[in-house]
Amino acid sequence: MPDPTIQIRRGVPSDHRALNAVMRRASLAVESGEVLRLLLAEPQHLEIDIGFLERGEVVVATVEGEPAGFASYLVGGSDEAELDGMFVQPEFWRRGLGKLMFRAVERELSGRQATAIRVVAGMSAVDFYKAVGFEIIGEEKTPLGPVMPVMRKALR
Repeated sequence: MPDPTIQIRRGVPSDHRALNAVMRRASLAVESGEVLRLLLAEPQHLEIDIGFLERGEVVVATVEGEPAGFASYLVGGSDEAELDGMFVQPEFWRRGLGKLMFRAVERELSGRQATAIRVVAGMSAVDFYKAVGFEIIGEEKTPLGPVMPVMRKALR
């Protein structure tokens, strides 16, 4: 039975500040070394682009009405979408929020005729993405430096 205190909804521009806080806490909890140093020195990497919220390309998980996680995605000119990011407050890890958000993103993308979704996965998220059906198809250098796995999942 689903937890009634968890709700999934589309993000709106007024969520911007709260989602930045979620992103910051989640990111700082998993990163270390040079990436952590860069995140702290360049905080713009810890902010969601407001454009995702304005375009309705964000799914938010709330717990007792407060944002506890979000997933942002980009639907471009092709039939393949990009999962831009997925973040969950550390105290809510392993409670199913990521899976609920990802399923909501899948429904949104299917409704927009996307046939696949791609993500550049952080190393701490690879097992999660495999569990929801992604496969590693390559690797890519990220803006913060490290090379990360590129993963893809067919939606149809």
